[in-house]
Amino acid sequence: MMNHKGNVMQQDMIDLLQKIKENKFDFTEIDKLHLATSLMDHIGDLRSEVRDELVYVVLAHLFHDQHFNEEELTQFLNQLKSDSYLFYDINNKEPWSVLKRSFSLLQLVILVYVHRRDHAIDVKEIDLLFDDFMNYLNQETVFIGYDDRVGWVHATAHSADLLAQFVQLETCDEKKLLIMFNQMLKLVKQRHVIYTHNEDERLVKAVKKGLDRQLLSESFLTNWVKQFTVDSEVIDQEQRLNLKHNIKQFLSTLYFSCQDNKLYVYIADDIKTIMINDIYK
Repeated sequence: MMNHKGNVMQQDMIDLLQKIKENKFDFTEIDKLHLATSLMDHIGDLRSEVRDELVYVVLAHLFHDQHFNEEELTQFLNQLKSDSYLFYDINNKEPWSVLKRSFSLLQLVILVYVHRRDHAIDVKEIDLLFDDFMNYLNQETVFIGYDDRVGWVHATAHSADLLAQFVQLETCDEKKLLIMFNQMLKLVKQRHVIYTHNEDERLVKAVKKGLDRQLLSESFLTNWVKQFTVDSEVIDQEQRLNLKHNIKQFLSTLYFSCQDNKLYVYIADDIKTIMINDIYK
């Protein structure tokens, strides 16, 4: 099975990646830059055992474990957010092109974390990535979590993971938090897919880390929570059921995350009201 550029990962490369995993990601005597560059070509491989278990984990360790300098990390960041990766076939003319987009997100999660941890990668580059990421969220349309044919897809969960990194940045101000909370509202209120693979937990993690910044007003958050309702213009019965399920899962998870924290009791109370008056109506 090929990746989206038509390149088949050769068995010797698969063997090398398996050996690296077995050796606990020891890259001694390995040309790390060449390896990472090669793995980028297979980031959206259709085989889950290659994409998830080899390419993702090895590339993530290369980025995470301080093997590259700032210039090299920046080059990878710019590649990952490009039309060839994060925006690859955004109109879905190719089957499963979402895999390349979604697994580009996961590597960007690592790079933003490395920026937070090490102050690596210039802040201006991270700001540009933020803008591109918000643009991506406005264009992505494939939000399924898992498919038997290709394994984990998880564009929503991976987006939530990247949001969780961005909300923790020192440079993330109230304006950016507002934008991200509204993006999370849109992700939850997807009505063409039913979330059944812990998307709610990943999104709530991002929300809680955003709340912990204590930059958002109570009035904004109260109004934000009140928007998690089944919109009257959604007439299709299946879409209404999907929407109700997704909202219920998310709000239930958020409720239990907020109810025991005195700072967020009002959020839990607002959620309870919505659940009674709308979701369980």
